[in-house]
Amino acid sequence: MQTTDDDKGKRPPHAGRGNVIHVAFGSGIHHCMGAALARAELQEALTLLSRRMADLANDGPVEWKPTTFGIWGPARLPLSFTPA
Repeated sequence: MQTTDDDKGKRPPHAGRGNVIHVAFGSGIHHCMGAALARAELQEALTLLSRRMADLANDGPVEWKPTTFGIWGPARLPLSFTPA
């Protein structure tokens, strides 16, 4: 999509990109400055969660996302636990 000088300032920079895959923390020059903090907070949260749910267990097959742009992980991760 091309823009003209008349179009500038009329739409946000992401308008017109269509169906773009979200790239969470980005990469290269566009890497998120808070990514390291977010990962550290997630690691702490998961540690506390695992202590409170001692019987947390896999409850079915894990389905993995296709790897794109360095993003990987489960698309589906069924778990079971006893609520407190």
